[in-house]
Amino acid sequence: MNELDLFAAFTDVDDRFVLEAMELEERAPKRLVILRAAVAAAAILLIAVAGIVTGGLLKKETSTGKSGEPVKEKAITTIRWTDLPNYEKYSELVYDGNRYFGSAGTCNEAVGRCLGNYAVIGLDYGEKSADSDVKSSEKEKKEEFPAGTWNTVENREVPTEVLREIKVDVYEIVDVDPSFAIAVKFPDEDRYCVYGNNLFEVQTYSEFAEGTQLLKYTDLREIRLYTENGSKVVSEKYDTIQELLSDLFVSDKIPAFAPWELPTEFGGDAYKSGDMIQADSNFGTTTVPIVSAEVAEFLQDKELGKPCVELSVDYRLLGQQNVVIMVYNGGFVTTNIGWTGRTFYVGPECVETIIQKMK
Repeated sequence: MNELDLFAAFTDVDDRFVLEAMELEERAPKRLVILRAAVAAAAILLIAVAGIVTGGLLKKETSTGKSGEPVKEKAITTIRWTDLPNYEKYSELVYDGNRYFGSAGTCNEAVGRCLGNYAVIGLDYGEKSADSDVKSSEKEKKEEFPAGTWNTVENREVPTEVLREIKVDVYEIVDVDPSFAIAVKFPDEDRYCVYGNNLFEVQTYSEFAEGTQLLKYTDLREIRLYTENGSKVVSEKYDTIQELLSDLFVSDKIPAFAPWELPTEFGGDAYKSGDMIQADSNFGTTTVPIVSAEVAEFLQDKELGKPCVELSVDYRLLGQQNVVIMVYNGGFVTTNIGWTGRTFYVGPECVETIIQKMK
């Protein structure tokens, strides 16, 4: 019942009944106007009270339709491209044929020799929603770029992006493979940003650990042991990540594999040596690289197994936090440290030794 219904219910009184009641009490007819006015005033007051109560209830409606806390409209905050840190504004750099991408890491204490002056590039999109995600509609895309310039392309409105670039000095990082990461010095800041190459190629764990200076820049956060009854934290078993990795990677030559080198049962796309396979993706059919004969022969009859140990670490050089190193009982270790997505084979015996130490 809305306000009009309430008003009608309280004022729809037949004058005849009012007059009859007044005559019985010998009241003057002129008081009828006063009585009706009083009734109307009472109705208006009740409507106002009802409106306040109804408004309060509506404010307490939650997205689930149940009473609860007042619904708060989602604040749309925007960030300007000019206010972003340099490594985000100018996110890409090409050096020595490799593409490097900016990171939150810094290496002021480990800058080596200067490699030259190069251009870093980025896209200036004006202002962008700070909490933007993949947008499914043109309306949502406009919310992502509220202050951007829009052009019509193929009957669709799209935000224009301006390509920006600036010259920077590029340096080596002491003991780090330059094909993995380099230091970048912007003219307007004192710190040295770290740019990384996520296609850094290595064949063994030792090459990976040395090129990334893994032991120097990795800090241990937590060790979790998986059992038949669930999982438990066993971080006290090792004081440092360096000690744990020394126990885990004890062989002289531990092979390293990129995701595209692994067969499907290991989470990769390739099957066996010599085969070019067609893989379906969201962007159509693509050709998957060939697995080398050496890799195919090594992985024959091997299984990834079940996860048994999970290591949570920080890799400070690239500013990566809470990165996972997963150990499988089939003898494999996987990690995304350095954005490289590498898998190493340490053998099931080594993994079992680690597990027994953590129990």
